[in-house]
Amino acid sequence: ATVSNPELTEIDTEVRLKRLKDEEMRFSKSIHGESMRVNWHAASEQARAHDFYEKERDRVNTSNYRMNHKTNAIWAAEISQATMIANQEDEDCLLAWQDEVDRVKAADVEEKGRVDAWETLQLAVMKSARANCL
Repeated sequence: ATVSNPELTEIDTEVRLKRLKDEEMRFSKSIHGESMRVNWHAASEQARAHDFYEKERDRVNTSNYRMNHKTNAIWAAEISQATMIANQEDEDCLLAWQDEVDRVKAADVEEKGRVDAWETLQLAVMKSARANCL
């Protein structure tokens, strides 16, 4: 018959409990490390997705800005061309009006000259007739 020593059994139990706690700590650290790795991986994936979203948004905004700028430039060119044509037409109308005014002034001067000549002729005829009557 074997007689067991209670002190040895108690030491053996303490050793087993210590080993169990150590194993539990290693497992906990391992789980914690895996959790941290998974969280880091998820965070880096999220960061990459966010970066992609930001770059795509910037690209779309830049594209929209360029398209709006191009559209505005085209509109401005069309408005400028229409304004230039309208200004040219206004200038042509003004020149035609000024030519007509000059023509009418010349015609007035010519008519006044004719009237003066006619009056002078009438006066000469009347003077001649009066001289013949006397």
